[in-house]
Amino acid sequence: MNRITPEVLRQAHAQCRGMPVYPDPNFPPSLYYRFFEGVARLAQPDFSVELGTCGGGASLHLAKGCPSSRVTSFDLTREPTVQIVERTFDNFRFIQMDVVEGAILFDNGSVGVLFVDTTHTYEQTIKEHAAWHPKMVSGGVIFFDDLGREGMWPALRKIGGEQIHFSDLGGDGGMVAILIP
Repeated sequence: MNRITPEVLRQAHAQCRGMPVYPDPNFPPSLYYRFFEGVARLAQPDFSVELGTCGGGASLHLAKGCPSSRVTSFDLTREPTVQIVERTFDNFRFIQMDVVEGAILFDNGSVGVLFVDTTHTYEQTIKEHAAWHPKMVSGGVIFFDDLGREGMWPALRKIGGEQIHFSDLGGDGGMVAILIP
């Protein structure tokens, strides 16, 4: 895996506007999906994980950006579009289970990119970070989105670390990247 630095994130951010939209109307043309594809392409992580799959668009773009990586997504419910991602990308798998409990399935130091997109409450965000932070590789990154939701900024202040904010990505209030030293 290539170390994820502020420069890598800036490069992926600059490139995502010019990237083509995924040609399936089941997946919205979200800019942050293309950003994830760019991060995966530049960083080449061995393992990426999404917590809170919803329709699978973020995982689809992580898998597309680095076909040699493994992408795993967790959620309590399985949306029909997840099957499209499974059929299209051999490097993707979906696990239907609690995202905090799912951390036990991974070795410490094994995940290069983690995208947390679940309930966006203070308590849940702190639990997810505590469970998954040890799973991160040095040089990796954890993304949180929907920062406008109540509790997100207090949780991010408690988590600390080097944080880079992208106000135009990730929905309500933007997205933050926390770099793993």
